[in-house]
Amino acid sequence: MAPRIRLELLGTPTVYRDDVPVPALRARIRNLAVLVLVAIEGEVARDRLASLIWGDSPPRRARQSLSEALYELRKALGDDWYTEEGSILRISEGVEVDVLTFAREVEAAGPRAPRLYRGHFLQDVYLDVHDFDDWVDRKRREFLTVYRGAARATIRGALERDDPTAGLKGARDWVEQEGLDDEAHHLLVASLFLAGDRAGAVRHFEAYERLLAREELTPLDGTQDLARAVRAGDTTAVRSLLDLSPVEQATASDRHTSALWPRPDPGPRLLRITRPAAMEGEAIALGDSTPLGLPEGGVSVERVERNGASRFVLRIPPGAEVYLLLRSPQPLREGDVFRAGEQHYTLSAGSPAGE
Repeated sequence: MAPRIRLELLGTPTVYRDDVPVPALRARIRNLAVLVLVAIEGEVARDRLASLIWGDSPPRRARQSLSEALYELRKALGDDWYTEEGSILRISEGVEVDVLTFAREVEAAGPRAPRLYRGHFLQDVYLDVHDFDDWVDRKRREFLTVYRGAARATIRGALERDDPTAGLKGARDWVEQEGLDDEAHHLLVASLFLAGDRAGAVRHFEAYERLLAREELTPLDGTQDLARAVRAGDTTAVRSLLDLSPVEQATASDRHTSALWPRPDPGPRLLRITRPAAMEGEAIALGDSTPLGLPEGGVSVERVERNGASRFVLRIPPGAEVYLLLRSPQPLREGDVFRAGEQHYTLSAGSPAGE
């Protein structure tokens, strides 16, 4: 009988085999990444898996690493967690994934949907591989947006049917889950007032105002209007101000998400690239890295637009050893590899002679 495989990916990820945690997967983060990608996508080509998770390695090494990861996953979870047809890997139907259960509950407008969101997708999981981390970031934002919609609908529905107690519980749950979310605080202020706790609504707004002030922010205009209606004891106005405007909803989402997952500037790094003389005529693709300074001696950088994305290409003379100052959206380290066609160039830390 095949083991029961269950993935809890909301919050700190945990994988269970027959209800027993598999700690080895938390330690082998790339193996976990393979499992998660196949589980969430449903089916994934081998080449895409290798590229997303081992994009910092040459293609042949990436494919070999994927094969090794699949072997270790079969040892840990059994042979039945996925099927393979040609180069396509498919997740087996029996594998349970909490975030997919959550998404189905939201789609069915199930009342328990917000309670299933126990934390952010793959909390604190980073590979330091741009393509995979970017995929995780998009999924985190996607599932958080779904959660916000479900929480909003649950609270709004309770208040519309004159059940402020249920609305208040939903709003408190949202604030507990998303402590800096503007819309969550907005609905909690309204719910407290409609539940008969006008003083509590005022206190919460003032506490929320102080919280934002520490971040050099202020409440949204719609929430300030709501606070004025609460202080005036105007129930009709409060009910009319339950919803933030679409623009303010977007603003609330953007500034809260930026606070949750900031994109830090790693700062410039001085890197040395050695180009073999035999490679004359080729270019080194710098990915998303932005060149900040170039040495003299025929070195040039051009921006290449491909499939709607910009990439920088560094052209250097044959046989030259080049020092380049880069600013990258991801940390650059000694040993990082940039691809140019079928060639791979390894970066090494260094400083120009005399420095």
